Amino acid sequence: MIIAITKITINIPTPIPALKISPTSSQLVNENSITNTINKRVMIFCMILLFLIVLKRILYSNYRKIKVLQTSKKHLI
Repeated sequence: MIIAITKITINIPTPIPALKISPTSSQLVNENSITNTINKRVMIFCMILLFLIVLKRILYSNYRKIKVLQTSKKHLI
């Protein structure tokens, strides 16, 4: 009985993968996709940060112009 079970298990063929990619190349593909994902996220973060910096400078310059106009009006009155 034990011999029959071992013969059956030995005769089971090993599955053949559909894509024959070596482990190193599949690792490179995974690393490449991870790198692309990180690059996209960093690029989006930098764009948002740059937008906020520019917006702050625009708002601050407008605020200073308004302050100058208000002080000049006070001097005229």
